[in-house]
Amino acid sequence: DNKKMAGTTGIRNIVSQVLVMHGNRIILGRWKSGELAGRKTALLGLVDRGEDPIEASCRIAKEIANIDLDPSKLVRKAILTMDSTYPDQEGKEGFEEIYDEHELVYDAGPEETIQPEETESMEPRWVDIDRIPYAEMPRDDEFWYPAVIEGKSLRGIFSFEGEKIVHKHIWEVPRILDDIYEDAADGIEHRWT
Repeated sequence: DNKKMAGTTGIRNIVSQVLVMHGNRIILGRWKSGELAGRKTALLGLVDRGEDPIEASCRIAKEIANIDLDPSKLVRKAILTMDSTYPDQEGKEGFEEIYDEHELVYDAGPEETIQPEETESMEPRWVDIDRIPYAEMPRDDEFWYPAVIEGKSLRGIFSFEGEKIVHKHIWEVPRILDDIYEDAADGIEHRWT
């Protein structure tokens, strides 16, 4: 197999996605550029190597929606392993990218007023939970968002060929254990079967 794996080490990248919710609403944003241009997600970004994932989530929310989150209110709800294969195209060699996406929920209390603001990266808006536009979002979101919004904790694996999901397996867990989460944040590879 002559495919190359993205990155130069065996340490996986970590992506954090924060679902900021208030009652029956959630903040989703339309990406203005990059790989997700035109699509909508919750507050999503890369966790820097050595960065605490909770702190990273707060940084990401500030950078892409100009909102300040109380880190003590972030709840870890899911860890999803994404395995994406990009086939050879137009004479370019294909490659594979594997990363862990950590899903966190921030439940804004009645005392909090959170008003997301448009930034260079994203146009974030409050959306009613029953009107989440899954057709405008990454393909995997429709399979795990509803369960996480309901308060369930999940572990999952998605395999993609380009944009197409070729395999998915999601299972409910009692909770996301801090030691597993912290090991994953440190880039230690785990195999859940």
